[in-house]
Amino acid sequence: MTRPAVPPRQRGAALLMALIIVTVVSTLAVSMVWQQWRAVQIETAERSRQQSAWMLGGAMGWTRDILRGDIRADRGNKGKASDNLGEAWAAPLAEARISTFLAADKENTDDAPEAFLSGHIEDAQAKFNLLGLVQAGGIQSSTGGTGGAAAGSGSGGSGNPGTASVGAQPRVAQVEAFKRLCALLNLNPTVPQTIVQGLLEATPPFTTNSASRPLMPQRLDQLQWFGLDANTIKALAPYVILIRDPDDTRKEIPVNVNTASREVIAAALNLNLATAETLVQARKSNAFSADNPHTKYLPATTPAQGAAPLPQVAWQSSYFVVNGRLRLESQVLEQRSLLRRQSGAPPKVEILSSEWVNSSDPG
Repeated sequence: MTRPAVPPRQRGAALLMALIIVTVVSTLAVSMVWQQWRAVQIETAERSRQQSAWMLGGAMGWTRDILRGDIRADRGNKGKASDNLGEAWAAPLAEARISTFLAADKENTDDAPEAFLSGHIEDAQAKFNLLGLVQAGGIQSSTGGTGGAAAGSGSGGSGNPGTASVGAQPRVAQVEAFKRLCALLNLNPTVPQTIVQGLLEATPPFTTNSASRPLMPQRLDQLQWFGLDANTIKALAPYVILIRDPDDTRKEIPVNVNTASREVIAAALNLNLATAETLVQARKSNAFSADNPHTKYLPATTPAQGAAPLPQVAWQSSYFVVNGRLRLESQVLEQRSLLRRQSGAPPKVEILSSEWVNSSDPG
């Protein structure tokens, strides 16, 4: 008995249906495989990031030990105590394999992931502190003295007879020094006033409740909030920093003449670049200290001896910036942290702020 022939139209429909089913199944399979691959990649990246953060945290502990050891060494000879570019903390760490430090012998690192650490410590006080241009306000008595804001006082005043809330004020010596720095960098003469005005408006206690009041910048790129353009900020970046003491917002943080650039030294001490370069060269052979003050290298008649006020300078530092870079297999992480070192028994080194500067995949 012969089977009746299937019409050609039905055979074509069946073939089309089979192709559709195969396509749908293939699409679903590819989608599932891609999602699984993506999940594995995300988990791997997150694990690498956590491992990197852990390793950088360990490196930060090592850095703090170096800074504590440095201040202990200075206690042995206070006359020569200084923070200068010839000390151990200033030597950069070239890229080194992490397993080199962890393993007892090289054979134990064969199966370990490729992890390389590098970094360096900068003296934060080698740069001009922009937040020092303005002094925070407080409560002023009828006698003219100004102190910190009284506990429980509101922004409108202390509520006591003979007192008033005084807004932030510019520090004349710091402002004049910053004007000199901007002139040395060939920046627009309006830059100092723009920054000072922005800081005055952003520093408490506030005398107005204007909704247009700018926020206090935490990073240099945020100076755009004050109206500075990117090129100006880029030109300032090698010479300025933003530091505020967390315990005393009115504290003036001086420039360290042992580590500052000639431009910053010239601006701070009201010198020409040639004289500032003389100081830079002199400190290479003998760092400035109580036994070797920088003032003995200044000319007998120098603008620094004039009547114009000058900002404070120092031979030692309390603030440092730590730059760490970790390359773990295909991941690269960079971290930048601001540290404060305090003398004591024992010395204390604390992290004031930390940020991820970059996170990339070189592959």
